[in-house]
Amino acid sequence: MDITKAKFTNYNLQRASLNLLLSKNKTLSLSYNYIRANEPPVGLLLETGKEKGDIPTLILMRKFTPDISSHLWFGYFVPGEYIQEHIIILSSLDRGGCI
Repeated sequence: MDITKAKFTNYNLQRASLNLLLSKNKTLSLSYNYIRANEPPVGLLLETGKEKGDIPTLILMRKFTPDISSHLWFGYFVPGEYIQEHIIILSSLDRGGCI
């Protein structure tokens, strides 16, 4: 199994979103993204968790003229068990620990 390929293809994204028109020139977009692995990771340093994490996002857009607009984008990644297990393993290796 090619582990490098699995890192980019072993995921399932579920999204719920809401777009609000606040005024003629302002919109607000809210979304919640849940990322999950389709299969548990395989390898010596990898554990069995499947939940990769959550990403809530908020995007506020404003149109100043027909040619000029701006947006404020906020997103926060909340790591799931799949990611947290890798963080614990990597942090123990950085401190010279053993697995």
